[in-house]
Amino acid sequence: MLALTEQGRQLCDRALRYRLEYLSDLLDDWSPDDRAAFARLLGRFAEAVHPRRRT
Repeated sequence: MLALTEQGRQLCDRALRYRLEYLSDLLDDWSPDDRAAFARLLGRFAEAVHPRRRT
C-alpha cells in the first residue's frame, strides 16, 4: 500500500489551492449565470469521459 508523506500532503494541498485560485482569477469577470452554465457543462463532459476511461 502506498501513502502520501506529510510533505506530499502539503504539496497536494498547495497545488489544489493554486488551481482553485487560478480558476477563480480566470472566471472573475464571468457572470453567475455563465459560471453556472460552465460548471454544468464541465460536469456533463466529465460524466461522458468517465465511462470511456481505459483500465
